[in-house]
Amino acid sequence: MEYWRNNEDRDAQEVKVEAIVLSRDAEEIALLELLAEKAFDALYDQHKKAIYKLNEQQRSGYEKLRLATAKPQEVPWHLPASINFTRKPTDTLW
Repeated sequence: MEYWRNNEDRDAQEVKVEAIVLSRDAEEIALLELLAEKAFDALYDQHKKAIYKLNEQQRSGYEKLRLATAKPQEVPWHLPASINFTRKPTDTLW
């Protein structure tokens, strides 16, 4: 979409053809993926403190994006605020 926006003043058909040709070039795709990964990592690093403060459901969306890569990524581990359970009076106390 960014390529499309940057070339909006040109012939639409020509821009579509260029996008198709570039998408079939393995080296260009690899470069594009590398640039996208670096941009995502930079944004994640910039906002990771705010992401950490989100509730678990909101945070999991960002973690799914972070883990959608071929290379392993570090994801902070979060303990739940509380664990709900019940204990019978006859249960052993540890």
